[in-house]
Amino acid sequence: MQKLIDFWKGYRQCTLTIDDIMPDIIKEFYIMHNFNIPYTELVKKFPIKVKSESKDLKEINKGIYKDKLEFLDNIATYKIAKSKLLETKYGYILNECIEKVFSRIHKEFEKNEISLLEMLMHKNITDHWWEPLRNYNVYFNQILSKSIIIEGTEKYECKQGIWNRTIYSSEKSYKHIIGYILKTMECYIRDYLGYRKLKYLEKSEILKDIDEYYCSVKKRNIVQKIYKMDLEQIIQTETIRYLENAKIPKMTFNKKKQENEYFEKEEKIEVVFNQEEFQKIREKSEEIQKALIIEEDTQMPNNEILKKYQAIAEPKEIVEQNITKNTQDNVFRQFAYDLNTKEKEIINTILKKQDVQSKITQIAQRENEMLEVMISNINDKALETIGDTIIESDMTSIYEDYENELKQVL
Repeated sequence: MQKLIDFWKGYRQCTLTIDDIMPDIIKEFYIMHNFNIPYTELVKKFPIKVKSESKDLKEINKGIYKDKLEFLDNIATYKIAKSKLLETKYGYILNECIEKVFSRIHKEFEKNEISLLEMLMHKNITDHWWEPLRNYNVYFNQILSKSIIIEGTEKYECKQGIWNRTIYSSEKSYKHIIGYILKTMECYIRDYLGYRKLKYLEKSEILKDIDEYYCSVKKRNIVQKIYKMDLEQIIQTETIRYLENAKIPKMTFNKKKQENEYFEKEEKIEVVFNQEEFQKIREKSEEIQKALIIEEDTQMPNNEILKKYQAIAEPKEIVEQNITKNTQDNVFRQFAYDLNTKEKEIINTILKKQDVQSKITQIAQRENEMLEVMISNINDKALETIGDTIIESDMTSIYEDYENELKQVL
C-alpha cells in the first residue's frame, strides 16, 4: 500500500489530475487485501484530504439535519455556502435554521407520502459486473468469499467469485428542489435582518429541466406533489419561528453604513491580572531579551543588524491588506470575465447614474429579454464569484461597497 501512495505523491508532482481517480484505486486496493488497520486510518496517509459523506449520510438516515450546510450546498443548485451573510456575526443563523427548516419539511413530506431522505441520499447496488480495480486493468487471483464494510455507508461483498457493491451517497437529481428550499429560507432570513435582499425563486423553478432530471414516473409524481404543497409557507413559518425563538433582533442591517459593524471581528478578551506581579515579570523579560540581543548581535555584521531591525519594524498590517486587496481584485476580474456584453452594458449604465431606468429598459427591449431576468442573471453570477449580489432590488442602483471595484474591471 505504501508503494501505491508513494507513486501517487510522485506522479502528482507532474499533474494533479491523478487526484481524481487515485482515492478510488486505493479504496479498491484496500478491499482486495487484508489490512490490520481500518480504512479511516489508512486515508490519513493520503497526500490530499479525501472527502467523505459518511457522517452526514448516517445522520440524515436518522433524520438528523444539524450542521448540514456544506452537505446540502454540495447537492443543491443554490450555493448557500458562498453567501456573504455567513461572513457576518449572524452567519451561524443559516446553519441553525437549516436544521429547523429541514426537520419540519421532513415531517410535512411524510404526511404527503414523500421521503425527504430519498431526495437527499440514495442506495446504489452494483451487481457482478463490478469488481475491484477492473477499470484500471489490475487483476488479482480470484476471491471466492469476502465482505468489507467501509465507514458504514459502503459494503463490498464477494460470494463464489461474484462481487456485489452497495453504496449510500448523496442524491443530486433533486438539486433544484433543495436549492429552492435553501434560497427561499435565506431570503426570509435576509428580509428579517434587513440584510441585502435576494430575489425569491418562483415555485415553477422546481420543475426546471424536469425532462433531464426527473425521467422516472416516481420522480415526476414526487415533483408534482411538492409543487401542489404550500412549500414556501412552510419555509417561511419555520424560519420566522426560529428567528423569533432565538431572539434575533429584526432589521439589524437596515442601514447600509452599519453593515461593516456586523462582520466578524476578533473578539476582545478581558484579562484580569496582578499589576505588581506582571511588572516584575515584564522587567525580568526585558533583561533577558536585552542579554540575548546583545549576545546575538555581537556575532552579526553591522549591516546585518540593521536589516534585522528594519524587518522587525516593518508593519505587517500593510502586507496583509495588500494580500486581501489583490485577492479581491482577482474575484472581481473573474466576475467581469463571466459577464456577456449586454450584462456589462447594463452594469455600466447603472454606474453612470443617469436616466438609469429608461436606459436599462431600452437595453432589455433591444435584446428581447425581460429586465428582471437580466438583472437576476447578473446577481446570480455575482453571488457565484464575489459571494454577494451587486444590484439592489430596485434594479437601478449598485451597492456602494462594490462601485469602485466594478469601475476598475469594466
